[in-house]
Amino acid sequence: MKKAKLTINTQVDNASETTASYEAEIELSENSALLRYEEQGAKVTLALKNGEIFIDRAGDYTFSLRLAEGKQLPASLGIMGSVGDIKTKTHSIQYSITEKSFLLSIKYALIFTGREMQEMKLRLLVRL
Repeated sequence: MKKAKLTINTQVDNASETTASYEAEIELSENSALLRYEEQGAKVTLALKNGEIFIDRAGDYTFSLRLAEGKQLPASLGIMGSVGDIKTKTHSIQYSITEKSFLLSIKYALIFTGREMQEMKLRLLVRL
């Protein structure tokens, strides 16, 4: 794992975009990436493998997401010790991996009970 600078741009339900920066650790190969960072005391791991994204967060709230373009997949969300099942529906995954950087753009929806949806756009830039 190598030290890196991570910048995340997030947009929820077409609201204003927010930007946050973190110190991170990353391991890059030609077609995969493994990223770890801490966000407000929570540990986040993001892995790109075979065009799919796996995101796990452990902290004040937890989630485990699997994102694959064009697919609806099971996921979980935990708040205050209670964990519930949700789904993800991934619209697009675009990424670029170079020797010193990783760029990832994801558009997906979180689907809650009762078909309530939250549209998400994430753009991550990692530089060694």
